[in-house]
Amino acid sequence: MDLDEFEYKGYITTIRSDKVDNVLFGNVILGGKQITFSGYDFKEVEKAFQTEVDKYLASEARKEGRKK
Repeated sequence: MDLDEFEYKGYITTIRSDKVDNVLFGNVILGGKQITFSGYDFKEVEKAFQTEVDKYLASEARKEGRKK
């Protein structure tokens, strides 16, 4: 069941619920890879999403720095 949609730094994800495990989760495509993140409430899952985006962007910035 889709619950909400988050946007962060141009990346968008839809949050879903897993009633069996009582957890919220989402997926985002970063650099051609599907990354899954989760949390037990909306604040936690939103923070997990933001953390994954920030890790990806930091990794890309490091790669760009090495190219120079």
